[in-house]
Amino acid sequence: SYAPFVLLLIALISFIPHIVTGPNYDGGQGTRFPGAFYLSTYTEKSYAPFVLSVTLMLILTFSLGPTYRYYVKRWYAKQREARDAAAAGDQNVNWIEDEFEGQYGRAQFDYVDENAVDRIEYDPPTNTRFNRWGVGLSIFLMTVVLGVSGIVTFYMQRAARESGGNALASFCIAVFVAGLGFAWEYLCYLLTKIEKWAYWTDYWRSTTVKVLLFKILNIFTVFLVKRIEYQADVSEDDCQLRDLGNQFLLLIAFNTLATFANLGYVLFFTDKEAERTPDGPREFILATEYVEIVYRQFLLGLGFLVMPMIVLFGLAANIIEYWLDKYRMLRVCNKPGQTKSAFSGVLAFYFFLSALFILLSFPNGAVFVLAGSYGLSDDPTCYIYQ
Repeated sequence: SYAPFVLLLIALISFIPHIVTGPNYDGGQGTRFPGAFYLSTYTEKSYAPFVLSVTLMLILTFSLGPTYRYYVKRWYAKQREARDAAAAGDQNVNWIEDEFEGQYGRAQFDYVDENAVDRIEYDPPTNTRFNRWGVGLSIFLMTVVLGVSGIVTFYMQRAARESGGNALASFCIAVFVAGLGFAWEYLCYLLTKIEKWAYWTDYWRSTTVKVLLFKILNIFTVFLVKRIEYQADVSEDDCQLRDLGNQFLLLIAFNTLATFANLGYVLFFTDKEAERTPDGPREFILATEYVEIVYRQFLLGLGFLVMPMIVLFGLAANIIEYWLDKYRMLRVCNKPGQTKSAFSGVLAFYFFLSALFILLSFPNGAVFVLAGSYGLSDDPTCYIYQ
């Protein structure tokens, strides 16, 4: 994906004028390397370029889904044209033969189990009840876990900040968010099995919706609670925007470390000769990889609003992830199985959902940061727009 590189160019639109005009270094950190990266050092002279860069960032974020969907549709159209040309005798065309296309199409290879056809054709009411009951249970559990996450974040933030400062609090919260994400993803696999979907396409769509929606809502919950806790016990000599920038950096770092952990687990704790299952540890599941792409883009978009040059670290994380995933897909995992859907429409919706949260999330969404309603303009350690 070229999105992080484009985001870096967009961030430079405001960062270069910010450096040229001279930032107000918050908290007396004018000589330190990361000082100028924080939005809290952006002065009034940098406001117009910052608004422009945020606007372009939002346009890019909202356009990712439609762009990807258009690209996939064009690719399939070209493949069909090449296939038809080859069938007509043209020897000068290359196309990727779909080994699963046959008399019944790709759907027959998308069944979850041997009973799927019976559930679809002979007992649809029962199948629908399982679907709805499982989805309802997932929504209930997601609500409970998000509530617990908010409570834990509040007291963890306060205890860690009082004992070791904002840096320790941000580190602890990043570890907590990463661990909770792993636990929820595992729970989602169990919940989706309860729903008894007949097609793997539906199975992975349901799983990824639960995973991504939880991760986005959990980030929203974490930063809302951080804001509430900060207002309840404000430190007079600290700027929260700097703390938020550090928090996003740690979240991206742990998100990247999770890729290393996943690869290590597959290499050292799974048997490559074990019987293959569609959701096994040695399967390269494209649907879940899509979720990680959207989630990282979401973190970069929100982080951009408090630390625009965070996209530099996001670009590095994407490069690392690209090579790790390439190695895992080609050298470690089994060949990805086909489904009856390319997930282009689902992925477009995921990108739109993440962009919407980047725009409207309180308190650090684009609408609130650009309006200055974060309430930090009068803070002597936060020079935002002054």
